[in-house]
Amino acid sequence: MGLLAVILNKVGVSLGWMYLAMGVLIGSAVLPIAFLLLWSKANSFGAILGSIIGCLLGIITWLSVAKIEYGRVDLDTTGQNAPMLAGNLVSILTGGAIHTVSSFLWPQNFDWDTTKKITMIEKDKTELPADEFEEEKLKKAKLWIVKWGVGFTLVIVVLWPALILPAGVFSLKYFTFWVVVAIAWGTVGSAVIIALPLMESWSTIRSIFAGMLTNDRLMEKMEEINTKLQMIMLAIPDAERLCLLEKDTAKKEDLIDQPDHIVPASA
Repeated sequence: MGLLAVILNKVGVSLGWMYLAMGVLIGSAVLPIAFLLLWSKANSFGAILGSIIGCLLGIITWLSVAKIEYGRVDLDTTGQNAPMLAGNLVSILTGGAIHTVSSFLWPQNFDWDTTKKITMIEKDKTELPADEFEEEKLKKAKLWIVKWGVGFTLVIVVLWPALILPAGVFSLKYFTFWVVVAIAWGTVGSAVIIALPLMESWSTIRSIFAGMLTNDRLMEKMEEINTKLQMIMLAIPDAERLCLLEKDTAKKEDLIDQPDHIVPASA
């Protein structure tokens, strides 16, 4: 990735250009993926179709607006706000619209209860208490996520941009206020998304570093693995004997079930 970044920088592609262009190129899959995870009627064919058509229409719109607005298509014009905005909106909304219509016309009606029948490789879920996995508690957690998720989305997408309208052309004081709030928002957000995962995983991180600096934990794990392997090896002969015994029993039952052959008397 570092080599790719150097190459893009050498040809004049900035990080901002690449970041915004990603919305045009992969934005059409955002809503179909969200629907597949959250909507039982979501149609797989519609998701694929919406992603492909949305991407193509987004690219066409992006380049067309750049040509119409600025008279040429190059890195400079395609990186302007109007072409990027138009391409991103068409890509995201078209992909979602196609998938929505397809899902309503040909719903797959996925049964979410089948996810509860997935066999777990390890029976030990986590160190959390059993009541954390009850359906009632999970529903409450879902409501909490939806409430705060929708609330913050409205604040960021609607309320925050709406503060621009009464200001008109920014004065120096208003622009300073805007920049201070934006920096504070980014700083606090960065601190939270970095600190919370570290706090939640601190015990695991300590165990990893302890294992790196001492051999005791490593030896314990190796002994545990060796014990499990020995148990498996000891169980193999018993399993083979049971298998052979079952085969012998099945052969005997087949012989018993066969009718006696009648030998004809000689003349």
